Amino acid sequence: MENLWALLAGLIMGGSFAFLKLPIPAPQNLPGILGAFGVFIGAVLVQHFR
Repeated sequence: MENLWALLAGLIMGGSFAFLKLPIPAPQNLPGILGAFGVFIGAVLVQHFR
């Protein structure tokens, strides 16, 4: 359920930024998104094997 709330909050914020014609505060291309995902996965793996 927390994931759904997080997704909903992200959609609302993304829509708000687009409505106000502001640049979104997130990577706008695939390499940036994959980089952020890699940081998350790296942190999860270190915590798992610690």
